[in-house]
Order: sequence, then C-alpha cells, then structure tokens
Amino acid sequence: MLLQTHLSETLTEIDWTHQLFPQCSDYIAVYEVYEVVTNRSVFAHCIHLSESEQIRMADAGTTAAFCLTSNLFLVSSLVPLNQLPERDFSFSLESDVDGRTSFSMPQTMHEMYKVIQLGNDYVDHFDLF
Repeated sequence: MLLQTHLSETLTEIDWTHQLFPQCSDYIAVYEVYEVVTNRSVFAHCIHLSESEQIRMADAGTTAAFCLTSNLFLVSSLVPLNQLPERDFSFSLESDVDGRTSFSMPQTMHEMYKVIQLGNDYVDHFDLF
C-alpha cells in the first residue's frame, strides 16, 4: 500500500492528535498502530518531529515531504534540516495545495535554499533536485 498524509505540521495539530489518540506516545505512533509507517509512506511537513520520531521514520525507510512554502505561509516553522538524525533520513520537497504560494517547484527550491541559509546550513543547488 502507498500512503501520503500529514505529520507534525503545526503544534496545534500535534496537540489535537494527542487528544484524539491519548494511548499513543507521539504523533508517528498513531500511524505505527495501523502499520503504515513503511518505506512506501510519505509524510508531509514533519517540521515538529521529536528525535525518537525521526529515528523511527529513518529506520522504517519512510519519506518526509517538506512543504516549505506552505509552512512559511502558515508561519508554522522552518524545515529542521540541521536537526535531522545522522542516519539515512529520506526527504523530498513538495508544494502543498492549500497553503502554497506557488505550484512552481523551481520557486519552491529557491525558497528552500534561502531557508536553509537562514538556519546556517548548506545544501548544494543540485541536491535540491
């Protein structure tokens, strides 16, 4: 099964998820209960992940799809590239239908580059592709 859904977009969303699923230790645990945290899963946003969630996602081979322009538009946070685990953590860049400011992926990559620079990180232009 292929799955694409949201994960940890805003702090309000995380709190609401904890209210709906109090038996789960964190947000990704909700998806783990249903056994959909796999290498065939893509989780959009992922900007407020705990270290444990990042490690479990990396171990499962899931992909985080950073929706940069949406997160900037919603003022939810910046992409936490400098906080990702040392192990392989798969991520991509995408546009978000609701909160996007552009459907243009080159424009989204341009914004990603600026945000990475703001976080005192570096990414090669070609790596954005």
